[in-house]
Amino acid sequence: MPELDPDRTLHQARCRWCRARMFVPLRETRLEADPWRVTWICGRCGRRTRALVADELVELLLGQDRCYGMAISRRECEDWALADLDDLAVAVEEELL
Repeated sequence: MPELDPDRTLHQARCRWCRARMFVPLRETRLEADPWRVTWICGRCGRRTRALVADELVELLLGQDRCYGMAISRRECEDWALADLDDLAVAVEEELL
C-alpha cells in the first residue's frame, strides 16, 4: 500500500453545518469506524464535520492511519486506553522499525 504525503494529499468535502466546500489535507483528517467516515474541523465555521468513506477506500485510508500520517482518531484513543504495557511495548517497537 503506498504511503501518501498527508500534507499534500487532500480530499474534497462539504461541511454539514455551513455547507462550505473545501479541500482538507489528510493530516487534518481522522478516520473513524462504525460506519467508516472521515472527520475534520471545518476551516470556515470551526465545527467538527464528517463524511462517509466508500468501502473501496477504507483499506487505503487505514494504510495512511499511521504515525505522522492522519490525525489520531477516537478509535485509536480507545485502543490505546485498553492496551496493556506489553501491547504498548510491541506497538512502539513496530513503529520504530
